[in-house]
Amino acid sequence: MRSSETDSPKENTSRPQSLETRIPRIAIVGAGFVGSTTAYALMMSGMAAEIALIDRDVRRAEGHVNDLRDAEVFSHTTRVFVGDFSDCCGADITVITAGVSQSGQKSRAEGLRETGDILHGLVSEVCLQNPRGILLIASNPVDALTYAAWRWSGLPSDRVIGSGTSLDTSRFRRRLAERCGVASANVHAYVIGEHGDSQIPVLSSARVAGSSLDEFCDQLGVPCEERELARIASETRTAGVDIIDAKGATYYGIGAALVRIIRAILHDERAILTVSSRVPESMQLGNVALSLPSIVDRHGIARVLSVSLNVSERKALEASAEAVKRNIAALAQTTPM
Repeated sequence: MRSSETDSPKENTSRPQSLETRIPRIAIVGAGFVGSTTAYALMMSGMAAEIALIDRDVRRAEGHVNDLRDAEVFSHTTRVFVGDFSDCCGADITVITAGVSQSGQKSRAEGLRETGDILHGLVSEVCLQNPRGILLIASNPVDALTYAAWRWSGLPSDRVIGSGTSLDTSRFRRRLAERCGVASANVHAYVIGEHGDSQIPVLSSARVAGSSLDEFCDQLGVPCEERELARIASETRTAGVDIIDAKGATYYGIGAALVRIIRAILHDERAILTVSSRVPESMQLGNVALSLPSIVDRHGIARVLSVSLNVSERKALEASAEAVKRNIAALAQTTPM
């Protein structure tokens, strides 16, 4: 059961304000491509009153902060500043983007050990300062690191969230929408499982205007061949790698996805997003974090939802869970959980 946070405001200003009454502050740990882009997207959204940018390279963080301040007059009044871990104390959400670059020779799996070492220290520092906040993990491989961050933090699992397949789901919906000739907002489909090679674009329950893909394509006379749908699923799976090959990193898409998750939390939306979190035991996938449709509100993840799967999709989800478990086991060998 969640603890009550409905205390009345007191005159004693040293008393921490409740999540409901204090001004929105977001701390972003890691001022690389993803962290700085997330800070920019967040400032342009106008949701946060304060953005603390934290990085061991203070000079780089200062450069980003000054650049962001130059954009403030064209966007929203936001206090953007170079912070340290003590500034996580007043944060509603701490976003962790630090980790090993995916460009060059290191894959997500190859960078797991080094990124795990980095995150272990960061999570400990953040939770020491802010045991009541929400952790939002964007570092890759995000599912294994979300599970590890939950174990390291001591926080309830509903307050440790990974960006998961939120971006993959967006890529999938966009491609299906282009194929069907409609706006992405009218396509309801999910990518679940690992944010990686074993992800599952769920075609069996995909809907356009309430109709299945087959039904909608029949109405419009648009071919809906299995080979074409397989191509869309494959392009969704490799989209991140293709971008990295072309320009060295991905950051616009994931920055926007992180801001979407932040909005669902700050606005108490109860939005259904495919974020990564510890999987409930009732789903019989073992001790693992994966992306599944989840209701996201002011306190984090209110509920993880099951999704209708056919036999092959269920087997693929089980295989995806095993792939993430292997990453978790590899990480646990060097950084105990």
